[in-house]
Amino acid sequence: MTNFHVHLVGAEGAALGTDFDTVAEQLGAIPRLHLELDGSFVWVGEGWQIDGMLYDRDNRLRYVDLKGNCPLSIWQQLASFCIEPNFAAFVVHLLDGGLYDLQTFERFTWP
Repeated sequence: MTNFHVHLVGAEGAALGTDFDTVAEQLGAIPRLHLELDGSFVWVGEGWQIDGMLYDRDNRLRYVDLKGNCPLSIWQQLASFCIEPNFAAFVVHLLDGGLYDLQTFERFTWP
């Protein structure tokens, strides 16, 4: 598994199309995921771990900081909770400066 450290952000810096409370509620229902009230969380499975932080402003989720390593299916499940299903305009911002749509990021991270 490849290590990653990314931000999920909306197109051109827009919010992700959902709110903090909705995402926190969904994440809180995932087994083996521990979520703090400040939006920090850790999700651990056998041989993988994701650390994250939810950032909000004006009642909208602005971006999600994610780092760790995991199978593609786990990544896709987590990303689906952070991005409203009908909100297609978002990007993955690698901390090295690259901007990618989700499918491109997934393709080179999990070949």
